[in-house]
Amino acid sequence: MLQKKIYVGAAKLQILKHLELPQEIMHWFTANEAESHIHVVPMWTLASFKRMKYLSNQYAVSLCILSYAFIRL
Repeated sequence: MLQKKIYVGAAKLQILKHLELPQEIMHWFTANEAESHIHVVPMWTLASFKRMKYLSNQYAVSLCILSYAFIRL
C-alpha cells in the first residue's frame, strides 16, 4: 500500500462514503488538493494542453484512460 493520501474531489468522496468502506481505508482519501500529490480526476479536467502543462509542472502526471461502449438494443 502506498500509504499516501489520494485526492478524489468532493463528489467522488461522497460516493466513496456511501460504499461504507472501513475507516482505515477512508482516511487515505481527501477532497483537499493540497493534502496529496496523487489526484484522481476526470479526463475532461485535463482537456487543454495549458492545463496539462500546469499540472505536469506541479505533479507527476499519469493517465489511465477508460473507454466505454454504448450499444442500443
